[in-house]
Amino acid sequence: MHINRIRRKWIELTVIFALCIIACFSFTAAGDNVYAASITAKAVVSATGGTYVRSSYNTSAKKVTHIKKGTKVTLIKEVFTKADSTAKSSRWYYVSYGSKKGYVRSDYLSSFKYNSVSATAKSSNAVYRKGPSDEMKKVGTLSKGKRVNVRLQAVLKGSNEKWYRIKTGSKTGYIRSDLIKIKKTSSGDSGSASSPNTEKAKEPTKWDIKAKGVTKPGKLTTGQEFELKGTLSYDGTIDRVVVGIKNSDNEWVARKSTNVGADSYDIQNADSSIKFSNLRSGIYRYRVNVVIGNYVIARVDRKFEVVRCKQAAKLLKKETLGGEVRIVGTFDSSNCSTIFSVKGDAAARVPQGMTYANGKYYLVYGLEQDQAIVTYSAKGEKLGVVHFPDNILHPNGIAWNPKTKKCYVFIAYTNNCYSWDPATDEFVNVNMPFYASGVAYDTSTKYMYATSKKSIRICSRDGKFTKIHAIQRCERTGIKYAQDCGAARGFIFHCVSGEGKHGTNYIDVYRASTRRYMGTIKTELDELEGVIIDDNGFIQLLSNTTTTTDYIWKTPLNIYDLK
Repeated sequence: MHINRIRRKWIELTVIFALCIIACFSFTAAGDNVYAASITAKAVVSATGGTYVRSSYNTSAKKVTHIKKGTKVTLIKEVFTKADSTAKSSRWYYVSYGSKKGYVRSDYLSSFKYNSVSATAKSSNAVYRKGPSDEMKKVGTLSKGKRVNVRLQAVLKGSNEKWYRIKTGSKTGYIRSDLIKIKKTSSGDSGSASSPNTEKAKEPTKWDIKAKGVTKPGKLTTGQEFELKGTLSYDGTIDRVVVGIKNSDNEWVARKSTNVGADSYDIQNADSSIKFSNLRSGIYRYRVNVVIGNYVIARVDRKFEVVRCKQAAKLLKKETLGGEVRIVGTFDSSNCSTIFSVKGDAAARVPQGMTYANGKYYLVYGLEQDQAIVTYSAKGEKLGVVHFPDNILHPNGIAWNPKTKKCYVFIAYTNNCYSWDPATDEFVNVNMPFYASGVAYDTSTKYMYATSKKSIRICSRDGKFTKIHAIQRCERTGIKYAQDCGAARGFIFHCVSGEGKHGTNYIDVYRASTRRYMGTIKTELDELEGVIIDDNGFIQLLSNTTTTTDYIWKTPLNIYDLK
């Protein structure tokens, strides 16, 4: 009896052990079939001061190790802690760093690079969602056989369902593992993933990179805006994209380089950096270079031309010594764009003139009340306000003189002028030898210019306004107000307006070297108060509206087109 009991016990243990072996084998096989173990990604620690790797996916879990900012880690799996949230604070990554493994919250990482593996949908209407849960919002559906790129394992906290992070076209989402079939690689490992350059034996070509909805410039006029659109996609990882403009000497004149680390790129990401409106007339090339490993592929290479705007062409056709007014074009909201809006300070709310120097705008404000000079950055940030020590009644023009390093402000229809030193905020009253309302300085001719309704005087550059020459004004009627003026590259621009200041205004254009009138441009941008030329040669205008907010406008007229 004793021997039989021992025999029965031995048989029971043998059966249990065999069942355990089978169960373990079955679990392992199922796990390998669901998850591709080597589908991993890379990321960089971006948190200031680095981050801790923790034993679980919560901030109170045990610390495994600390990783410094800028350190690269390998991502093994993505974990969502909430079934109804895709917030970065609710997502963690199971990462590998050296010999250590643990969890890092997603908002402490950046610069993600994925080693995508190809997969296909097993059935029609396979749904992929915002996160690894059927409760998450639907992103889209896949048709049977539709190919997608599998990027990483994903799971919802407390769930046994296995999901994958996928990319299809320009969309990213999460799909249950039973809805797709991962393509086997040559090694036979359903989860092996390698970089695009090792998967492809040949060099990537232009046509391997798909381009959809890409806009390309044709013939533009100086000052014309052009919006970049379109997407690039590749069956692998795009490392970097360079979008830009080259001149006829094959030199970059504008360029935006972006590290991608994904299989697609939206060209519009570079739009704000590539300013077509800053180009002068000439022949250019629009280039989009895609970098994959050691290869640089010119996916877009388009030749285009920038021509003179119509106003510039007409101004060059006829020059006269005064004579009748010749309208050559119109500036309005259809061909001009706002640089930024401006506001005065306290009672000094009416802009009366504008000058530009050293990357800053200086605007003079006031109207028979408190007067001030307001400084703005090139981006429109208000940098400072300086009030005049005395009530000067009506400032009507301001110009920066690089020789004296001072701004000069004219008092309208009087022979008074104030100099202002931005370094010390000192104001000095300068006696003028004549009445004037507008003032300008040209670094090319090295003269100062004083304008009024009847004349334009060419003056010395020392700030004493000694008259050197006079320019004969064109003959006109109905003009009541002479506003500020501007000068650059040997050209003078003078703003004038009629009784209805907020209606149609005018800009008279003169060539300083010949003292000839070239033509007049109408403006429909409210009352003009000032004119300057920016660093790229484009004329900018200050307009005074009937509200408390006024604007600086960029026009399509480039000073270099008048040569």
